[in-house]
Amino acid sequence: MLMRLSEQIRKAINSCGLSRYRIAIEANVEQASLSRFMAKEHGLTTDTLDKIAEVLRIDLVCQGPRKALLKKHGVER
Repeated sequence: MLMRLSEQIRKAINSCGLSRYRIAIEANVEQASLSRFMAKEHGLTTDTLDKIAEVLRIDLVCQGPRKALLKKHGVER
């Protein structure tokens, strides 16, 4: 099963070697918003996720549609 994007971002934040304070400052994001996101209390806007991804140097890579999704829509490969 694929990991949700929000979980991937949380994992990257935890493993990047930067403090959450530093990430918040560099991304120009409120530290409280980042803390609530990390605690799974709130989500973040795509704009905020973009800022954090830029600080962490994260690129989104599309691996293509999943077979189940294709099959659901009647597309066979």
